[in-house]
Amino acid sequence: MADQVSAVPTARASVTRPSTGWAGRIGWTVFIVGYLVFAVLTIVNLQSGLHGDPRLTNPHPGPAPYPPAFGFDNWPRVISLSAIPLMLGMFGILAWLSLRQRRVHWGRW
Repeated sequence: MADQVSAVPTARASVTRPSTGWAGRIGWTVFIVGYLVFAVLTIVNLQSGLHGDPRLTNPHPGPAPYPPAFGFDNWPRVISLSAIPLMLGMFGILAWLSLRQRRVHWGRW
């Protein structure tokens, strides 16, 4: 009997989104203001760094006192190039899960 479909339609529960209210708006406002302050301070610090300060810079740098680690001497490039396949893999898995579930998969297991 469990495989028979009832002819009586069931009432669907209405899904309501919780309202954020004033607390949510204040929280987002504090977050945005804090983020903008952080961005401005970061840019100011980048622009006013120790560019050519004669007391702190070495005018005649010699060779590095140690060999490059694992044969690489440009680690920012290595990290950025290794991030590409990781990003493609993450988005590929999320796209595959979204296609499999026939709705957007937000990355929550």
